[in-house]
Amino acid sequence: MELNSFTEKVKEIVASKPSLGSTLKFVFEEGVIFIDGTVEPSVVSNEDKEAACEIHVSMDDARAFLAGQLNPIEAMMEGNLKIEGDVAVAMKVVEIMTT
Repeated sequence: MELNSFTEKVKEIVASKPSLGSTLKFVFEEGVIFIDGTVEPSVVSNEDKEAACEIHVSMDDARAFLAGQLNPIEAMMEGNLKIEGDVAVAMKVVEIMTT
């Protein structure tokens, strides 16, 4: 159930922001959140599709990131966040999620 509420939060955030111009997938133990930022407005779902960038993170760390309590660069250096694929897309999502 936590994945569903987090998905809704991501939907709210991306609805009010410009599109990523790419695809991104957050990968959690509980499942995935897929953002199709190639369309306007972006589409957010829990479909496990191939993405240009994957961010592997725990739900707790993702929640802390959205609350401004976790620096994604520090989390990556500590091994709590792993990026696969296009790092530029990951940087865009950091900007979108924190502004």
